[in-house]
Amino acid sequence: MTENFTMHCGTGIYVISGQSVQFTGVQNYAAIPGSPFYGFIVTYFAASAGLTPVYDQVNYPDFLKGRDGLFPGNVAITANVNLGESVQSARRMLQQQQAEIYLCCMLANSCYESVHGLADDARRQALNQIPEFRFLKHVRDASSHGNTFTFRGEEPKFPAHWRSIVLDHTKKGATNEFNGKPCHYGVIAPSDLLELLRDVEQLLAGASANGP
Repeated sequence: MTENFTMHCGTGIYVISGQSVQFTGVQNYAAIPGSPFYGFIVTYFAASAGLTPVYDQVNYPDFLKGRDGLFPGNVAITANVNLGESVQSARRMLQQQQAEIYLCCMLANSCYESVHGLADDARRQALNQIPEFRFLKHVRDASSHGNTFTFRGEEPKFPAHWRSIVLDHTKKGATNEFNGKPCHYGVIAPSDLLELLRDVEQLLAGASANGP
């Protein structure tokens, strides 16, 4: 390997020291200030970054040791949480990927539900006719049901797809190939969720532009 060699990330074939290497690069992704889901996505990034010291016991063995977190209450009294003990508990009882799945579930839920405050009834009805938005709804539903796609009775009722993923609405209930499959780290991965939310943001922008 050549020393002090800087590679700008992309996806493709790179030649290093005369040898061909398959390299899958990380594409840049940045939340756009002012976009509909900006606050949710930035919070997701911050929470995801926080998982690094939580689960890196080698470099952060005593992460947040002796630190308390105060969570104010209006009805209940302020909750005092021992954050160091919470970190140790997570290390013992919660795998990092499962923690990441929980964050994805919260992100999908929050963004989907926020649409109720971003578009009026007519625009939401128009969005509900768009297969990509309906796919986000299924992701949100799976996020609320143990990270599992679950169809009952005549569900899914309408066509839903996003990019290369097609959810066949003609196959109902347990006969649907998605039924019972995990959503995050299953049918989709975190980067897919981010791109799906970006595509839906563009749909929201179009709905606003075409509205009254």
